[in-house]
Amino acid sequence: MLAFMNRMENLATGHAAAPDETDGQAPRARRALPLSLLLGLLTLAAFLPFFALASYTFLQQVRTVREAEYHRLEELAANLATAVDRELTWRTATANILSASRSLAKGDIDAFGALAEDAAREAQGTFILTGSDYRQLVNTALPPRTRLPDTPHSDAIDRVLAGQVALVGDLITDAVSGRLAFALRIPVAGEGENRYVLTYQPDPASIQRVLEATYRPEGWFAGVIDGSGAIVARSHRPEEFFGRSGNPEFLAQLVGRSGRLESVDLEGRIAVTAFHRSSVSPWTAIVWAPQDLLNAPAQRLAGMLLLLVVLATLATVAAAVAAGRLIRRPFARLVGTARRLGQGRAVAFVPTLMAEANEVGASLTDAADRIARREAALRRNEATMKVVMKELSHRSKNLLAVVQAVARQSARRAADFEAFRQAFESRLAGLARSQDLLVSSDWESVPLDALARSQIAAFANPDGGRVAISGPEVLLRPEAAQTLGMAFHELGTNATKHGALSAPQGRVEVSWKITSGGEPRLHLRWQERGGPQVVAPEETGFGTVVIEGMTAANVDGHSAFVWEGDGLLWTLEAPMRELTVRDGGGGGA
Repeated sequence: MLAFMNRMENLATGHAAAPDETDGQAPRARRALPLSLLLGLLTLAAFLPFFALASYTFLQQVRTVREAEYHRLEELAANLATAVDRELTWRTATANILSASRSLAKGDIDAFGALAEDAAREAQGTFILTGSDYRQLVNTALPPRTRLPDTPHSDAIDRVLAGQVALVGDLITDAVSGRLAFALRIPVAGEGENRYVLTYQPDPASIQRVLEATYRPEGWFAGVIDGSGAIVARSHRPEEFFGRSGNPEFLAQLVGRSGRLESVDLEGRIAVTAFHRSSVSPWTAIVWAPQDLLNAPAQRLAGMLLLLVVLATLATVAAAVAAGRLIRRPFARLVGTARRLGQGRAVAFVPTLMAEANEVGASLTDAADRIARREAALRRNEATMKVVMKELSHRSKNLLAVVQAVARQSARRAADFEAFRQAFESRLAGLARSQDLLVSSDWESVPLDALARSQIAAFANPDGGRVAISGPEVLLRPEAAQTLGMAFHELGTNATKHGALSAPQGRVEVSWKITSGGEPRLHLRWQERGGPQVVAPEETGFGTVVIEGMTAANVDGHSAFVWEGDGLLWTLEAPMRELTVRDGGGGGA
């Protein structure tokens, strides 16, 4: 690599290569090439891998666009199948409603016939009731009291009666009208052992209307075929192709529930076709588009990308040649600076148009400034770290003091180790919840509402109906948050064991307000209702000490217990200056 660089340098400067020490021959003169040309050739060589990668990427993009069109074709086929299923399901539901009539259940065929006549007019179709002996009992396509023939579709009747499920049939020629129609057949249980089949022949145009209402791009086509391959609906020339069978070779390729294939449609167009089977019938929804139309977006993209690659190549080479001419001056200036540096003379680099050359010239001057700035920043970071560690140590000592007090009081009043462990772990969990709120706010402040909800959540759902929390927004400073958090925890523990939360109908109401007569003060209430009868305890426990003594003392306030009939009432009154964040910062121990 070094030899190659030396040769390139000799080629660019016109200097002869050094004599070969092995053969002793004189160096051969080489023609120097301008930097702009060398840079252009180098850029072109470097651009070749990019050109290959770009070509591959562009081909992938073209393939992606083509696959997107194919996927859209499949989606439209699925949408059409869903729309047809929705129409058939609605028609089947109509027949099911009619089959559930009381007259048919009682065997009153005449009354059912009148009802079927009305339903046929509303549903725009024909209803035929057939017995298990294939005799038609009702046919709304014929006038009343007309002699009705036996059904010509006994095999379909047998399948419905055997499977006891509704079936959607293929296109058939109606025996009365002589027109093509399709039938929905559902089994009907009659009086006694009588069984019937109710056939509903909707207007075939209803499927055509569903097809026309389904979106498809301009120039795309759609159709619906029945289980035998006959065309039920078609977007192009529907009257001409209605009832005609599709190409047998094409029908043979419709394998599976859905898919895509290349085909030739009935008008001779080479097309890409997507199909999707109906979920409620043997029918199939088909959407196809001419192949040239479907591939047109990908072909347009390919042309645009090819033109872009050619233009980018030409622009890159031209820019490289122009840049080479501009680079020569900064290089000459750098060479002069390097020579003066080698001679021990003063170095003064004059900025040029080339940013890299300017960076090299100014790097030594900037280095000293950067080192000085880094040292200053390091000293500032070190001082900040000392403050942080000091504050962390202070807060840790305070927290450990609180934990030590909790442990001491819990042990003093515990009957055994297990009782101590449970009480200590519960109080540590309450303290941890307060700490979590403080950490989430960077030890700035904690909303009183969030503190109450966090502590009460350990005993009951704050939003579950048994707990009501209300009051204006109050942002507690860290010391007050820890104190009130412990009070809420002890109150919740007492309510769960002995108070309102121990009874199914018990409720707890936590509320506060701020009075502004003179110095603003907070009035906090914990009210329990619906619990067991409570009386003042004979002995003062740790919870009472925390709630009534420590809480009031830590916030320079006054607290009191009122042992009412069906629940405990605890109140706290304290000045806001001891509770809320003071101006100038909210951190603290």
